[in-house]
Amino acid sequence: MGDIAFTGINGETISLSSYAGQTVVVVNTASKCGFRQQMSELQLLHQDFHQHGFQVLCMPSADFWNQEPGDARQISEIYRSQLNITFPLTEKVKTRGANQHPFFQRVGSIAGTNAIPKWNFYKYVIARNGHLAAWFSTPIRPSSPRFRSTIEAYL
Repeated sequence: MGDIAFTGINGETISLSSYAGQTVVVVNTASKCGFRQQMSELQLLHQDFHQHGFQVLCMPSADFWNQEPGDARQISEIYRSQLNITFPLTEKVKTRGANQHPFFQRVGSIAGTNAIPKWNFYKYVIARNGHLAAWFSTPIRPSSPRFRSTIEAYL
């Protein structure tokens, strides 16, 4: 998956290959979603494990009921100032359909269509070797023992 790149919220290129040797969680998010409390849990994981080679990459998306309104500046303001997120953000992405981001195309080819987001806050664990190690649907919270133990196993 290391060959996949994203456009960052400020227009920069973010390549998964730049995180080689680290464990990465990629998550599709929406700031107006009822599951947005997971953002603070992701931030806590980031703080707890960043020094051990852990990174969160947040991909805002408006695919589900347009729960991520606004442009890049507005999204950045919400995530940085209101949600206090310090990990990287991408520009708004499509998780499904004709303009689906290549990350989700690859996830589907590796893990099957059930791994493609059916709502916000699908979480994908990318192992240090760049391979998709696990994925978790919306209801599995980042603070859950199952999610946390998966992260710890790949650090």
